Amino acid sequence: MLSVALIATLALGINRSKKEKEKILESKKLYENSINQTSKPKEEKKEGNVEGETQGSEEKFILEGKTLLSLGDGVSKGSTYQEKVKTLLNLKSVTNNSNNGLVMNSMLNLINEKALKDTDIIIIMVGTNDYTNGRALGTKDDGGEVESFYGDVQAVINAAQQAKPEAKLVFLTPLKHGYIEGQPSYPDKNNIDLGLEDYCMAIKEVCDKNSIPVIDLFNESGIEAENIADYTVDNMNLNEAGNEKVAKSISQALQEIFK
Repeated sequence: MLSVALIATLALGINRSKKEKEKILESKKLYENSINQTSKPKEEKKEGNVEGETQGSEEKFILEGKTLLSLGDGVSKGSTYQEKVKTLLNLKSVTNNSNNGLVMNSMLNLINEKALKDTDIIIIMVGTNDYTNGRALGTKDDGGEVESFYGDVQAVINAAQQAKPEAKLVFLTPLKHGYIEGQPSYPDKNNIDLGLEDYCMAIKEVCDKNSIPVIDLFNESGIEAENIADYTVDNMNLNEAGNEKVAKSISQALQEIFK
């Protein structure tokens, strides 16, 4: 009986010792895990290096030292606002390829790889002759192949982006002008019952669709029906004060666009 009791006691002790040993090992494991978690340095998020994210932001476009190409009709041809913009923005050079009587689709003859070879910025101010000639307006959904003013604006954008996609294209809406004998004059309607403002709106709508910036000289230059005589020599072409005013409007707008 004694030996049986002794064996039972030993067995109970061994079993208790085993359980206590397991508890000690478990406690040790929990302790080591807690040490590892608290001592492990937090992983820092590396900005710009996360897979799928854009690496940095687009490089800022600096106006200073850039070249500018001005395209337009007779108002731009006889103007000096381009040179004034050059001075105000400290541009490298300005080229003025404007001419009398040009309409929107005339720009296609002036936009090609050769013409834009050394050009950083293209500004286009045209639409007055489209208004006076009664160019069909069309709709904002017209593509570049459609014979309409909306289609013409789209065609010019397409041509510029194909000829030199890295050049910065900016449209200017036409300026208000006064009475000119023998042609429709702002604020009158043309022969298809459209006003100059309708052509300006078309420019803005097509450019908005293509994410092309517009400088709205028609509405924001400060040249209005009541002060046209103060800023033009003949109700249309700019005088010195008009060139100064337009140059400041363009320069300020370009700085805002590319800030």
